Amino acid sequence: MGRIGGLADTVIGANPAAFAAEAATGVVFDPNSSQALHDAIRKTVTLYNDNKIWKKIQRRRMKSEVS
Repeated sequence: MGRIGGLADTVIGANPAAFAAEAATGVVFDPNSSQALHDAIRKTVTLYNDNKIWKKIQRRRMKSEVS
């Protein structure tokens, strides 16, 4: 998701530090540009193709409190 609005406060980008801390809950891109969006889509597909990592991200996101 683009780092803008309320979601920017609730989605923790899937970067090496977030993975190491077991905190990643999604893919974030910034700046809001077509190239950044393209890179984020490629990263999402890569994560999706790794079933173990994808399931961890899904579970972590479902457990997170965002209210």
